[in-house]
Amino acid sequence: MLNKSIMNRDSKRKSIFKILLTRIFAIVILFNVMQAGLNVRETVLIQRENEARKKQQVENEIIRIIDAWNSVLISIESMFYDIQSKAIEKLIEIQSVHDLKNVNLLEQMTQFELDTINNDLYIIEDGIIVNTTYEPDLGLNFYEFSEGHKNFLLNVLETGNFTPEKFALESSTRRLKCFSYQATKDRKYVVEIGSYSETADLIMQMFRDRLSNIMKDYSDIVAVNFWIVSENLQIGFLDDPGIYEYQDSLVLETEKTKADIKTRFRKEQRLYAAEYTYLGLDNPSQYFKDVIISIIADITDYKKPVYAIITKQVLITLIFLTLLLLILTLATRSLKYILRDMLRKTTSIASGKLHQRVRVIGENEFTTLAEHFNYMVENLETSYKDLNQKNKLIEDKNKTLQEQNEEIASQRDEIEAQRNFVIRQNELLEKQKKAILDSINYAQRIQQATLPDEATVNELIPDNFILYRPRDIVSGDFYWMTRVE
Repeated sequence: MLNKSIMNRDSKRKSIFKILLTRIFAIVILFNVMQAGLNVRETVLIQRENEARKKQQVENEIIRIIDAWNSVLISIESMFYDIQSKAIEKLIEIQSVHDLKNVNLLEQMTQFELDTINNDLYIIEDGIIVNTTYEPDLGLNFYEFSEGHKNFLLNVLETGNFTPEKFALESSTRRLKCFSYQATKDRKYVVEIGSYSETADLIMQMFRDRLSNIMKDYSDIVAVNFWIVSENLQIGFLDDPGIYEYQDSLVLETEKTKADIKTRFRKEQRLYAAEYTYLGLDNPSQYFKDVIISIIADITDYKKPVYAIITKQVLITLIFLTLLLLILTLATRSLKYILRDMLRKTTSIASGKLHQRVRVIGENEFTTLAEHFNYMVENLETSYKDLNQKNKLIEDKNKTLQEQNEEIASQRDEIEAQRNFVIRQNELLEKQKKAILDSINYAQRIQQATLPDEATVNELIPDNFILYRPRDIVSGDFYWMTRVE
């Protein structure tokens, strides 16, 4: 039963090589998972650093464009201010003779030798354009633009001073346009003149080309732009490619919160990341006060390097485990044979077959184990034989002792029978002795009854002595006394 129980437990136990392989594989897999995790983390950190560096480069480039814009256009603006100031002064002089609301402004521009293509005149009354060389704007109410623009025009009316504006992007044409304002002497109208500059257009195109080159430098950036924002109005420096439909609202939200906004969206099975960064202008104009930088990047393939690292690490792990399995299989072939042989021989030895020996192969720790095992079994067999001989001697001695015990037991029974006989004889003798004593005692009483009593003797013979000592309770002698008258 014990051997069967052991064999049943052995059948349920795992091979040491399976346990060894399982643990080695677990360690290798754990190591590769940790290495893959570290590589992925490093890759993600590098990507984030690249994204941050890329964003910073774009911001720096846009800041350089804005700085160049301000510095280059200063000289152009001063020239335009002089021309615009003279044109407005001439119109104000005309107002003293003719109502500017009804003056043909195109003819006046020709007389002023102003380019009618790149210059526009506006006569504003109570915030409404009542006369202009640009007919689409006729009737436009500036007061409805914003409260700030309304206050600006009211301030021009109040002061009556010539008020020039810096070049700013026009929302409809996205061309640089320089505006100047001055109120008529009667404060009825505000005269506004807006002028385009072909030189400024060339500079703007150069800046646009420079900004567009950023997208060529970074293949994942699909749209980069900066937006000039002023009170619910935003103008993009570059054409909007129309990738993100909520771009305008996010630009306004960024300007409102003065905080960066990041979002992600999908379009045509591509994943995009949009980031809007707020930049305040150092020298804002009336129309444009803040700048918002927008960067839209295609991040569909953003995780490809991570997947590539994981795939590579998995392949390396599989190849390494395969090679390791092959090496361990070849290296442990003889060891497995020794252990299996040892297991079989151990089972046989456990069943009592002590003549079994393990085959010794190779020169390693298992060889030493096999030799020690054989030596142990040999000693066990010798000890077993010695033990059998001693057991046989003990059995013989036990047999002799048993015979002696049986003889002693037989003698003891005989002695016991004799003792019982003696006891019975003693009991019989005691009974006989008692009967005899009873008879003697009875005879004594009879004798005592026949002898004279001591009182009578003392009465009759005062001086007397009687020597009467029976040897055995009853005496064979009698003495007699009687009174004689």
